[in-house]
Amino acid sequence: MSSGHAPTYLATDIIGYSILTQNDQRKAIDLLETYQSILIPLIEKEGGAAIVCTGDAITASFTSTLSAIRAGFAIQNALKDWSQSTPASKLTTRIGIHTCSCDNNGYLQQLSQTMATSLEQLGCAKALCVSMEVIERIRHEMSFHDYPLGPQDLEYLPVPVRIFYLYEEKPGFLTRHTLQLKYLKNEYVDRFLNRYTLTASMASILLVSVLIFNTAASETRYIEFEEIKNFSEDNYKSEVDELLRQLKFRFDHMPGPKLSNDKSTQQSDMKLVCSFQQIRNNAQLSWAVYEQDGEIQTAGGVVSADIDDIDDLEELLVQDIITQIDVDLD
Repeated sequence: MSSGHAPTYLATDIIGYSILTQNDQRKAIDLLETYQSILIPLIEKEGGAAIVCTGDAITASFTSTLSAIRAGFAIQNALKDWSQSTPASKLTTRIGIHTCSCDNNGYLQQLSQTMATSLEQLGCAKALCVSMEVIERIRHEMSFHDYPLGPQDLEYLPVPVRIFYLYEEKPGFLTRHTLQLKYLKNEYVDRFLNRYTLTASMASILLVSVLIFNTAASETRYIEFEEIKNFSEDNYKSEVDELLRQLKFRFDHMPGPKLSNDKSTQQSDMKLVCSFQQIRNNAQLSWAVYEQDGEIQTAGGVVSADIDDIDDLEELLVQDIITQIDVDLD
């Protein structure tokens, strides 16, 4: 990179590719070729360089953070269109993006590329997973919607990294958060302003205080959950472990109750039990929620997906749980 701009790195891979290679290697190779033929031109169109393909993983560098974001959104949209036009196959990807803080330090650039790969592994199909550095670079350059996932520990860094999901279009759960803030403002701040005269900064402090008070007042609920029991004859251990990681990550960073493997957690009044099974060409997750103080099942169900789309099970499971136990996690 000789342009004098600190580079931004984009990393991406195919969701569920390892399972596909185990089940149908020829199809996996065909999809990989399609994947690369879609992504590489989009990356190059936005000025991406140093494109490296390693298996289903692709990394690239950009002199502009905004260009990297545009490339990420273009990739997601192109894969969505391709999947809709090809019912027999599906291509989804996770994308991580991080901006380096220095344009002439080789060590920091290598570290930034590694961070982009780590963010990609925390990503999902519907959003870009980006660092705080990316948010700061594009804040005044484009319209976007972000959802903070909080500080995340990366083993090779001494301090946690603040990361975000970045959306091109506003998802439903962000709309609900906005409505909640408007409700708090209308219910408390505006009523207070009608009685007293406050400066704009004092009004802002009041709104934040009300929000913190309301958040603290609603005690966090916990669902005891330890593992996904694997009854598949073909093992799928790494895939089930990844499902478990994604499921815990989703609950930890969305509104609503949290999953806990600590049986002593006092707020835990429910227990979630899950099992994974392969039935011919389908992957199936069976689940049930029990009351902690008894053996009464309060909710349960089964979600299934094509074995090639095993990554869909996590989202289907969360949606199923949300619907039945009446909490908002989306």
